[in-house]
Amino acid sequence: MIKNRPIDFGIDYDRLAALTENYVSSDLKLIVDEASRKTIRDGIKRISMTTLKFVINNQKPTVSLSELKKYEITS
Repeated sequence: MIKNRPIDFGIDYDRLAALTENYVSSDLKLIVDEASRKTIRDGIKRISMTTLKFVINNQKPTVSLSELKKYEITS
């Protein structure tokens, strides 16, 4: 998802993983898409860690933790 986007060199992928724990793949796609849009709106050339954190803080997971746990038990 993010590998095909212009990204800043300072992206902390471990931190991103921690910030998006319990997010599903469609949530992650939405975050990357929204970060891309925000980058364009702000006139910035690359997606930064700051932009990603801003978007994550404003985008909650679409699937509840209890719902995710149901899938973990059955899989």
